[in-house]
Amino acid sequence: MNETILTALITIVLIAVTVIPYLRRFRKKESKAREKLQQMKISGLQEAAMMHPQIDAMRCIGCAACVRACPEGEVLGLIEGKATIIHGAKCIGHGLCAEACPVGAIELLMAKPGRSADLPELSKHFETTVPGMFIVGELGGLGLIKNAVRQGVDVVSHIATLSRHTDGEGYDIAIVGAG
Repeated sequence: MNETILTALITIVLIAVTVIPYLRRFRKKESKAREKLQQMKISGLQEAAMMHPQIDAMRCIGCAACVRACPEGEVLGLIEGKATIIHGAKCIGHGLCAEACPVGAIELLMAKPGRSADLPELSKHFETTVPGMFIVGELGGLGLIKNAVRQGVDVVSHIATLSRHTDGEGYDIAIVGAG
């Protein structure tokens, strides 16, 4: 009987020695994230100006893979065990957080209409309000070469399906800042 009690006490002590430091570190990180979030809300920097992650809190398991994957730092943090946008203005929309999420709880969205007023109005094929003018990449609100190349391929594929010029002329394509 005494051995059973002693074994139980040793087990409890070992669990406490490993779990308590983890919980303290977790609470300290969450407290810092809350403080940073409050600062960002006050300064208006919580919302992203362009492409940013949207987190489905019901699907988020709080593993922090997205937080670790983001090279911009402090864009995301864990609050109440869920990923939260902390400093949205630092987000450049590369989507590494979405790729890192093991449950697919993150998708990339454009900023709210009031925040993206400087962006051109584009069709689903990236055509501007000027017929025949297509814009992709950073000018269209989605930075990074990887995204711009993908959009560029989509645009050129779409242009190839359009009817040809009747005068036999081809199309002009300008690639600006391709790395």
